Amino acid sequence: MGRPPSPMRGGGFGPRFDDRGPPPMNGPGPNGPPNMFPPRGRSRSPNRPPPGEMMRKRNRSWERGGPPPDMMRRPFNGTRHVPDSPRMIEPRPFNTPSEWNFELKRSGKVKCRCSATSLSVGINRQLPLYLDVVMLPHLNKSPEFLQLERPNVRRVVYELKPESMADASGYREFVDYLIQGRSGHARAGGAAEMDPQGFKVFILPPGQAARQLGYKGDHMIVVLRSR
Repeated sequence: MGRPPSPMRGGGFGPRFDDRGPPPMNGPGPNGPPNMFPPRGRSRSPNRPPPGEMMRKRNRSWERGGPPPDMMRRPFNGTRHVPDSPRMIEPRPFNTPSEWNFELKRSGKVKCRCSATSLSVGINRQLPLYLDVVMLPHLNKSPEFLQLERPNVRRVVYELKPESMADASGYREFVDYLIQGRSGHARAGGAAEMDPQGFKVFILPPGQAARQLGYKGDHMIVVLRSR
């Protein structure tokens, strides 16, 4: 409560002390003063252009080559957002292996280590760590076991080289072994490590059979043929 006024000389009382508190901050009372502060969310300046003018200014800046308004908004605290570039939202192809290192065996006996490089599109399969040659089909029958007459059969071709200089001797011995063959007939090597995945594996020496698949080099090739 305010202090009561003292009587004035000559009798009567002066103006009563107003103890109603300060005027409202966000708007005038029925008989109060004008706004001291504008309502939240509104411009303090009476000269600020309306929202339509601001949007037109943004559009004009975009026409001059600046970034679009949507790219100016970035999430805070690591919130996920849609990438700006359309390239980022395209699904990536499966990462198919183009190089393959493995151990080459003949009936369980290690011959050398090989490095294979894909000459065609790779496959989305787990490639084995070794190939054990347990079959020796006649090389002149390669159109049959490679099923060249069937266009719907998939064939993945790898060029085969020795992995290091230490493997060069064993690699060359295996090439000669396939070319000399048995009973004077050249052979191809067959392995079964990828049978559970639906592929037959054949190793061909350089020559006519490899050229039928488009390879004209001097190394062996590995052919993965779908079943």
